[in-house]
Amino acid sequence: MADHFSGEDADTALDGTIYRGTGKAAVVFRVKNLHAVRSWSMKSVRLVGVADSRERALAVRSSASVLEPGMSGVIGLVVDGSAFLDGETLTTLRLEMYRQDGLLQAIVQLDPALLGQ
Repeated sequence: MADHFSGEDADTALDGTIYRGTGKAAVVFRVKNLHAVRSWSMKSVRLVGVADSRERALAVRSSASVLEPGMSGVIGLVVDGSAFLDGETLTTLRLEMYRQDGLLQAIVQLDPALLGQ
């Protein structure tokens, strides 16, 4: 584990862990839907370079596509080391997760130092 963070708004509790890996990095979100009647779902995830805003590829898996009120779920995202390359230079990335209503639910900065040897 490289870092841990958490936060909460009126609708969602979010707990995140950043992992360092050999040639890759990962972020795991534990999400709890706090809303009394509305379901929660992830609309999209973007991985972009901080310097150039160019989108990069990543792998996404979730335990459930929709979280009903009171439910919790896990979303895992894996970033290959090649995503950190801007030409031949390693660059910092920004991971953005948007929920069903378009609100930016989480933003995580991923430093190339996460790439383990």
